[in-house]
Amino acid sequence: MQPTAQTAAVSKTRLWVGRGMIVLSVLFLLFDSVIHIMKIAPVVESFEQLGYPVSLALGIGIPGARLYVVYVIPRTNALVSTQPSPSRLILEG
Repeated sequence: MQPTAQTAAVSKTRLWVGRGMIVLSVLFLLFDSVIHIMKIAPVVESFEQLGYPVSLALGIGIPGARLYVVYVIPRTNALVSTQPSPSRLILEG
């Protein structure tokens, strides 16, 4: 006997607010990865203030960007998250 999944009806407003939050969070995290990869001045200054070597910025940026990309792709989402894929929520509604 297999369990049946029940889905609750969601208003269109909640659906679009949820989609917007997903898009904003993914864009912010990708932005964060890109600035670590590019090693812009604020990143370098922050690393120096915290006492970390600037060479670690690349090691933070590349894996972060990979994880965010994998998270957004529906088929690979299960590898990095227990939540439903954001692109699946956006596309299927």
